[in-house]
Amino acid sequence: MDPSARIRAVRAGDRESLAGLLESYRSLLRLLARSSLDGALAAKADASDLVQETLLKAHQRFDQFQGASEPELVAWLRRILARTIADLHRRFQGNEGRALDREQSLDALLDRSSQAAANLLPANGASPSQGAAARERAVLLADVLERLPAAHRDVIVLRSIQELEWSEVGRRTGRTAEAARVMWGRAVRELGRAMQA
Repeated sequence: MDPSARIRAVRAGDRESLAGLLESYRSLLRLLARSSLDGALAAKADASDLVQETLLKAHQRFDQFQGASEPELVAWLRRILARTIADLHRRFQGNEGRALDREQSLDALLDRSSQAAANLLPANGASPSQGAAARERAVLLADVLERLPAAHRDVIVLRSIQELEWSEVGRRTGRTAEAARVMWGRAVRELGRAMQA
């Protein structure tokens, strides 16, 4: 069932479909969470925990979702994730009140991360059906990235999604810049093979 049909089914009273619908975005949300955690927070928080909290909030508040399409659902989930990460910042940094600027900057970061992930995919035409197919491929990309070895996934996220310089990618992965570049090349080839399969 396509996402729009699943959304309609949930709205028509099929609440059991909600868990499956939301679960299909776990890998995408985890990819976005990984790419948005900075060094200090990454040591204190796990992307999987942030995603679990995001999905729980989405499940509890699905009646507040006003959209009807997959892009609208993904945007809504990204906003919940941004708020969840902003809440984490407040817990660890002791900020009082809602940090609206942080939420907005996190939402913008998640938007850039989503676009960077989409840029890993080959370009297609611009028809609506092709746009929907590209969106489905972006979700598939996140699922495939989850199955890559952690080192390959990390180097792709750091270079292709966070767009860090090679020296920083090397530092974060415990390699030289050149070794990180070589690993990235291997990882992208492996990702391409997995996407074709």
